[in-house]
Amino acid sequence: TEIEVDDEVERQALAFLRDPARREKPWVLNASFIAPHFPLVAPQRFWDMYPLESIDLPEIPDGHLETLHPVYQRMRAMFGCADYPEELVRRARAGYYALISYVDEKIGRLLDALGESGQADNTLVIHFSDHGDMNGEHGMWRKSNFYDASARVPLQMVWPGHIPEGMRVGEVVSLVDMVASFLEASGAPDVAPLDGHSLLGPLRGEGAFRDEAFSEYLAHGVQGPMAMLRRGRYKFNYSLGDRPELYDMESDGGEFCDLAADSSYAHIVEEMQTALLAQWDPVAIDLQVRQSQRERLLIEQAHGLR
Repeated sequence: TEIEVDDEVERQALAFLRDPARREKPWVLNASFIAPHFPLVAPQRFWDMYPLESIDLPEIPDGHLETLHPVYQRMRAMFGCADYPEELVRRARAGYYALISYVDEKIGRLLDALGESGQADNTLVIHFSDHGDMNGEHGMWRKSNFYDASARVPLQMVWPGHIPEGMRVGEVVSLVDMVASFLEASGAPDVAPLDGHSLLGPLRGEGAFRDEAFSEYLAHGVQGPMAMLRRGRYKFNYSLGDRPELYDMESDGGEFCDLAADSSYAHIVEEMQTALLAQWDPVAIDLQVRQSQRERLLIEQAHGLR
């Protein structure tokens, strides 16, 4: 079903780009593909690009799974996606890679159609995703956590004459920044205050990137609110009722060494926790979530749904 949806998205997007009406006035197109995503089903020719014997395996140091943070221990148990034999791990990763190639080909055809329409030099093209996938890293699958494999996403922007070519940004940005970027690119008037900041100015050399991102998670697999604050090289994770985590993403990109209990990093933990809790109240959120759950359960019971 997911493949059928993505094929239809491509067909509709190509038809939109090729319509002569596109040359008459400004337009915006959102081509949203499901791939790459579970259930990891891809057309055979993309599977054939990734022989199982050539597939890399997750990097999991000896003893790492036994010392995972309690949040991830619970999440592994809840999802049930854990401790697969090597062959299944290779197959799953091959399926994910196949789907990346599958959607990459579609994006290529969209860019070709844009070029054929004569509008490539006057169009802002942005490619990004909503989440990554653990693919077995840290013994986990799917998403729903703050490891980079899940929380870090691609972001590519092309706008001839407005954004320098070949530029690579090392600072941290957020998908929340995309709304402000869209508005500035469109020339829209100022609107209500936004949480994000347009990336276009810093890309032009006007001002600096904030180098900060916030994320929260309140859904299945956790017993309380979770949040992440990334500032520069450090990533700080907070889970209500659990010990915090701190990672140095420059020296420990795999996120294997939690520095939160290291006294030499205590000032960084305190600084980032204070900054996080100044804008995010996990206790209040937890009370709201539990109250909402009670109300919805009451309605279900009243209707005989449980």
